[in-house]
Amino acid sequence: MMVRAPDWFDALRYDRPGWFRVLLVGVVGIAWLVAFMLLPELPVLRVMGVSAAQERVKAVPQGIMWSARALLHQRGPGDSRLVYGNVEGIDSRGRLIATVAIGSNWEHLPLTLANIVITDVYGAARIVGGVRGENARLEVYAREHVVVWIRNVPLNLKLIEAGVAKPDPLPPSNIFDQAFATYYWGVVKGI
Repeated sequence: MMVRAPDWFDALRYDRPGWFRVLLVGVVGIAWLVAFMLLPELPVLRVMGVSAAQERVKAVPQGIMWSARALLHQRGPGDSRLVYGNVEGIDSRGRLIATVAIGSNWEHLPLTLANIVITDVYGAARIVGGVRGENARLEVYAREHVVVWIRNVPLNLKLIEAGVAKPDPLPPSNIFDQAFATYYWGVVKGI
């Protein structure tokens, strides 16, 4: 017994061979991409660069999403200042406690993490506790919103990736979205 292709498949194959080839290449390409992304994390694959390539592929949709958010929210960042210090923790209201040098003194400042809404305060506190005392660059914007950069990775984004925060649906400006898009496109480029 021979299995026959559906009529629409034969019509596409013989009436529109160009579209058929495009469909065939697309299906095969998607199958290869899925198989590539399902390769496990093994030391030999890490040495071969497969794991790094998988991270780059995973960063593409994130870069697209954050770039689109930056385009949709065209409001500028307003005034900003750059300070250096370190993070101490998160209080019960979800505000970041940072220690920064002001003049000759070190002061504890409660700051709101920009562009995110914390959904799990304890989970966020655990992640922030993991980087406590490390050198941090704090980009502070209007109304004390802050993007915290530790080892060239935004802490705000780490909280979203860990599932303890979600992106703010109505951010105060698009500067945070631009920072996250820049980070993910840097991952794609291997920077």
